[in-house]
Amino acid sequence: MKKSPSKLGIGAMLLGIGLGSTAYLACPQVEQPQETKLEQHVEIAPGCFPSVDCYSKLVEKPIKQPVVAEKPPKENIDQLVNDVYAQMTDSEYKIRHYQKAVQEVNKFDHLFEIYAKQYGVPKEIAKAHAIVETRGQHYDKHGRVITGSVGEVGMMQLRPSTAKWLKIKNPRKRWQNIKGGIKLMGLNLKHYDGDIIPAITAYNAGRTGTNRLIKKAGGSKDFTDYRLMTENPIIRRYTLKVLAAAKLFEE
Repeated sequence: MKKSPSKLGIGAMLLGIGLGSTAYLACPQVEQPQETKLEQHVEIAPGCFPSVDCYSKLVEKPIKQPVVAEKPPKENIDQLVNDVYAQMTDSEYKIRHYQKAVQEVNKFDHLFEIYAKQYGVPKEIAKAHAIVETRGQHYDKHGRVITGSVGEVGMMQLRPSTAKWLKIKNPRKRWQNIKGGIKLMGLNLKHYDGDIIPAITAYNAGRTGTNRLIKKAGGSKDFTDYRLMTENPIIRRYTLKVLAAAKLFEE
């Protein structure tokens, strides 16, 4: 007596017919590890139904760990300032150059005294800005008010738009120019909670630019991590030079 074909045998035959010349009668089983910290990428072998637990490839990929940026180390600000000051006075020519600038600024000491007290700015820092910006000059050799590349004018190099914001009517007049520069410095100090470093930087780069530099440097509201860790060497040099120029008025 002939045995009737089993249902499994019929299913396998039909499967082979349906797939053409290639038929898969069995699918190899690959056990997955019970515990793993690796991602698994699985592809089903040709000819296997999705419901069948068979795999042709088992690829393990390491999980990417998030990259945590390290905060830059704090710098010795006093040492940096002393280094710049030494560079400013390392020759007789430079010494005479800065002595002349100091004498020019000191001619208007009474104005710096009045407005520094009014706006809460150290007088030496206010004068240092004048030294770095224009060497204390308000007029050029032709008797014209000194004008910068983007329209900033006078001893403190105020832009017309900044002067308008500060309610300085005529920044081309020396006394109003000095008043506007010191007022801007005072507002910067107030904005940055009395931190002199970002206040000086903002005088040159603006508050938006300074805040961007602080963020890149990993600084926080109190700026203890900011210090001078900026990515812009020009602004960095400006800030250090103002701090160094203030030492010219301490002697």
